[in-house]
Amino acid sequence: MSKPLMDRIAWIVALALSGVAAGMFLMDVFAYYPLLRRLSEQDAIRLHHASVGLRRAIFRSIVRSSGIACIVLIVFFSNGAARSLLIGSLACLILLVIYTNVALIPLNREIAGWKPTAPPGDWRMRFSEMIARERFRGLLPAVAFVMELVASRRFGP
Repeated sequence: MSKPLMDRIAWIVALALSGVAAGMFLMDVFAYYPLLRRLSEQDAIRLHHASVGLRRAIFRSIVRSSGIACIVLIVFFSNGAARSLLIGSLACLILLVIYTNVALIPLNREIAGWKPTAPPGDWRMRFSEMIARERFRGLLPAVAFVMELVASRRFGP
């Protein structure tokens, strides 16, 4: 296999994974969380309880895959300005993981303890806080994707 072809394949795979990660997080921001606000308290809490585990598993696998692909690009398929943009993209993914562990997992654990039939009095405020945190988190993989896209268009193969 020729080097230019390998370069293209590596960039396509990395961009695809990064794009899927960005799309998944943005889908949460623009579809899932607005839906939660429209549901009754019991339905919103039930849906959130039911979906957290699945969403966590999917997000975890796509963010890891995207990070690994980014590292491969940094090490084997980039130089100069492209490498700097890719390092920035990887930094966004690392910040995403840290932010998730510090700001969202504790809040989701708290929400997991709620009973849908008897939520705490401030449940709407806590959901709003979670949504605000998710919006910030959704920006991180989107910025990572844009940085990879710019690196590929300007400095990639």
